Amino acid sequence: YHEFDVGVSCTFLAPGDECEECAAGKFGATAGVAACTSCAAGSYSTVGAASCQQCEAGKASATPGAATCTECVAGKFSDTTGVAACTSCAAGSYSTVGAARCEQCEAGKASATPGAAACTECASGTYANAAIGATRCVECAAGSYITAMGSVFADDCQLCEVGKASATPAATSAAACEECVAGKYSDTTGVVTCTNCTSISLPAASAPGSTSSSDCACPAGETPLADLSGCKALLLCADDEFLSSEGSSEEQVCVKCDNLTSIAMVVGSFLTFVAITYYVSDKVTIKSTMVQVKGMTTYFQCAQLTTLVDIQWPRIALVLPFAIPFGDGACLTNQVGWTQQHSFFVFVYGALLVAFVIRMRGNRFGKGSIERKETYERLVLFVLICYSPLVQNAATMQRCITDPDFGLVLEADPRVSCETSFLRVTVIIHALAIVAIVGIGLPYFVLRTTYNLRQADRLSESNIYVGLYEWYSPARPYWEAVLLAKKFVLIMASTTVIKDPLAQALIGTATNLGYMILLETKRPMLMQPSQLLRGKNLFHMMERAASTASLIGSIIAVLGAASPGLVGVLGVLFAFCNLIYATYVVGFFFFEEKKIKNRTKVVPDEEDRFKMSAWDSH
Repeated sequence: YHEFDVGVSCTFLAPGDECEECAAGKFGATAGVAACTSCAAGSYSTVGAASCQQCEAGKASATPGAATCTECVAGKFSDTTGVAACTSCAAGSYSTVGAARCEQCEAGKASATPGAAACTECASGTYANAAIGATRCVECAAGSYITAMGSVFADDCQLCEVGKASATPAATSAAACEECVAGKYSDTTGVVTCTNCTSISLPAASAPGSTSSSDCACPAGETPLADLSGCKALLLCADDEFLSSEGSSEEQVCVKCDNLTSIAMVVGSFLTFVAITYYVSDKVTIKSTMVQVKGMTTYFQCAQLTTLVDIQWPRIALVLPFAIPFGDGACLTNQVGWTQQHSFFVFVYGALLVAFVIRMRGNRFGKGSIERKETYERLVLFVLICYSPLVQNAATMQRCITDPDFGLVLEADPRVSCETSFLRVTVIIHALAIVAIVGIGLPYFVLRTTYNLRQADRLSESNIYVGLYEWYSPARPYWEAVLLAKKFVLIMASTTVIKDPLAQALIGTATNLGYMILLETKRPMLMQPSQLLRGKNLFHMMERAASTASLIGSIIAVLGAASPGLVGVLGVLFAFCNLIYATYVVGFFFFEEKKIKNRTKVVPDEEDRFKMSAWDSH
């Protein structure tokens, strides 16, 4: 070789020496070079090359001076020439040796990591998360299964049939779907767990593999047990008998009705109403006893509203202290033709008549007289006490029940059918009118009255509205309106709007809790210091005690709705709490009055100060 050739290098050690060819991996681009140059990474050359050649697609050379390019290993690729290093395939794709590009995983296969040499077929119980190029196989959700391998879509998962359920994800066969056991059911496909009959206040009476909540119903001639654990033979009483529970076991027996008992219920209710009215009229003008009357009625009304939550309350929870346990409405209907509808009309128009009589009596006295003021005090308190039972009676008038003899009938009057009955429509319209006029109208009236009095600067401790409307803040004297609204929400939530027992109980708890929190942020202007509690305000203490007891009752209702099997025990606890509260309040005020009397004996001149009217300042 001569020094004028390319692809060679000449190092002249002595005259006559020749040039040598460049070795593989090197090149000599011009003539007369002293040394060959190494090819860059991503290229190569053969012996005596004047230039380097770039690596073809699918190959690479990582180091300079390469004599050849190396094919990309499986799982990697190079899609251009002159590549120094092959690139790993992304997840969801693969490649073979010497690949210029990656191939996406076929349907039913996946590769989860980059650089895969092949995709893996999805196992039974799983499916690819994409039609092609899947990065992973997804497990079929609980309640479904896949038997075949290589499944592509979620729809390939077969849902468990109705009456069955599976809590196992990635199930590989229909055997994973197990039949619902007795006392449970599933009414849709793809169910994870079967529904307990008792969780929706139905008896646990369904057979294995039940497909509907209707399967939970007791067979003809049977009725649910008190704890909903099953059914028992239905005890059908004759027309002249009524069902009564004996003892704490709640065992029911038929008791003979008689006209005396039926009439006694009506007369007893009337006399009770008269006695309460008289007691209120007699005590309302004395601060301490007025606080007692208002606190007791407020609590027992809210506690009674707790029993509207649609769970299987035991009889003791419904009776104590809300009802007289010696008779039953069936006797009234069968013996004297009396129904709840009659009670509704008597209560509504009887209360209106009493209110009218009180007002007319007050008008007989001169304006500004003590007698007229005291009469109006009685009237206002009477209306406030009647609010809750009046609205409740009206709200429950629309309920229908299934009578064994007459089918679907109005609960208020079994003689009225719920099937397109004109009489039923009339009753409901009447009831709704009462709910609207009284239920919404009275809170609005209270709100408007106190607002106007405050605006006119006439709302002071000497005003009759202060004690009854509980002025808790000079700027916002609307406490009684808030209390009435609370009762209205409790009634509507349990009787008309919400059907789920747990939702009813939760709304009641939230309402009582919100009311109690609001109560703790306010302090009443009206002051009635306690002799036993070192001068603490009885108005606030009674509201606090009643609110706490009401909240406890609503929490018990939540527990009963969530655990139907415990309703019997919880109902007894509820009745026990009510009796404790009543006993405590009566006992407290007994000793409170006793201490006041003892003090007046020591300081006779101050007797009038402690027996002042409800509206004299303390």
